[in-house]
Formats: sequence, C-alpha cells, structure tokens
Amino acid sequence: MVEFSKKTKGNYFVKYIHKIKKEDDFIMYPNMRNFEKIKKGQIIAKNNNLEVASPIDGYLLMPLYQKIGNEGFYIICK
Repeated sequence: MVEFSKKTKGNYFVKYIHKIKKEDDFIMYPNMRNFEKIKKGQIIAKNNNLEVASPIDGYLLMPLYQKIGNEGFYIICK
C-alpha cells in the first residue's frame, strides 16, 4: 500500500465489487497483488471452476478476510 500511495497520488473510489456467496468456491489467482493495475477482460480469479475476468480497467483491491465476507474483490479507480 505504501508503494501504491507513493506512485499514485489522489483519491480513489470503489467502482466495482465482485460479490460471492458462502457456498461459492472462489479463489484469486496466486499471482494477483493488491493495488495491481488490471485491464478489462483480464482473468484474475476462478469461481466454481469458471474463470473470472475483470469487467473494467482499474486497480485490484482484495479483502483481507476473503473467506469471511461476501466480496471476492474490488476494483478501484481515480
């Protein structure tokens, strides 16, 4: 987060929330990192053995306790 804030100054907002259900088998790909720049259509996760692609360009934000809540990931933008 410190590196991200050094490189990108300004305010960001949540533009997309990928919702998951308790019974879903959701997993982020292991090479994905918080605040990584992602492109629309980029495959970033799997849910119930189906690939999950980013619906928009932005920066990836992953919840700390993914298994507890109902958000798989967020996409933030300026």
